[in-house]
Amino acid sequence: MGQDQGMGEVHAAAAPLDEQMLASSTEERVDEMLRRLHARDYLATLALAESLLFTVPGHGLAKVCRREALGALEPVMSGALTRVARPAGPLSPSAEALLAAADERATVATLLSAGADRPKLLCALHELIRVGVATSRRRADGPT
Repeated sequence: MGQDQGMGEVHAAAAPLDEQMLASSTEERVDEMLRRLHARDYLATLALAESLLFTVPGHGLAKVCRREALGALEPVMSGALTRVARPAGPLSPSAEALLAAADERATVATLLSAGADRPKLLCALHELIRVGVATSRRRADGPT
């Protein structure tokens, strides 16, 4: 899969981000967040940063990484989630639900809820893009 603007290195070569990592210790999530940021895997970085901020509000490094990832992902978040292929294998329940909610009109930012589910949904988005099932495309009529 080609690399879309703002996607960083989210493609088939990117390592999967298991939802279980979002419940790992603070130290493990910080290490993984920094590793993903260094690899320019901004969706994984954002999912990990937000999971940290949910459990440790005000976590300084997570705030910095979140800001960096959101800046890089602005084109993704303002685009519409679009199915581009059929899955070659099974998807996680979260990825299936996110894909089902994608109507090619709502922006990715709109599809991602606030609160405790957001890191899980970011993880699902990472999965969909990584396996080549969906992408975020700039909408012709502008974001909703």
